[in-house]
Amino acid sequence: LQGAWVSNGVPISVNQENAGVIDSLIVEGAANFLDSYSCFLRLLKESEISRGPINYHKAKKLIDVLAPYLEAAKENYTSAFSLMKDSSFDPGKLQTLETFDYAGFAAGRRLHIDGVNQVAAFLVKGDIKGVYGKLIGDLDGLLRGIEAVREGIKNHTSPGMEDLRTLHQQYSDLMQFGYYSSLVFAEIQN
Repeated sequence: LQGAWVSNGVPISVNQENAGVIDSLIVEGAANFLDSYSCFLRLLKESEISRGPINYHKAKKLIDVLAPYLEAAKENYTSAFSLMKDSSFDPGKLQTLETFDYAGFAAGRRLHIDGVNQVAAFLVKGDIKGVYGKLIGDLDGLLRGIEAVREGIKNHTSPGMEDLRTLHQQYSDLMQFGYYSSLVFAEIQN
């Protein structure tokens, strides 16, 4: 979902080779993020259905798969961000982002206004790169949480429900931010 918005026409004015590479990195990053999230949800399920301690063998297998996917997503977004540093943006599209009716868009699509406001905080200033900076920073935080749970599982310590809820919220927040960004970019293309 975070990758969809580049495919929907982020207003980047770079040579076609870089635009294609950036697009591919974003889409690949989104795919890696979704694979990681899927494995996390399976880990969450294992925790929910366990009667007592979690099945450490299953939990270790899942967390050992999800962590590299999340690391790859961060690498994809970081690489895209690096390529975007020297990019310019279409001034007309930036103006559209600055004057876009974010509140009306949220109401019309029945989106959570707080989530749309997070996206708008960057885009009303034309800070497209800031969107990626936020995603990368949020991925860092999520990775730290995943690593703490991973270490516990390696030591046969069941992850606490509160730890898993926090990680679930972080995944959900990242998903929503990327999705709402993609919706805004798709909308301004129309």
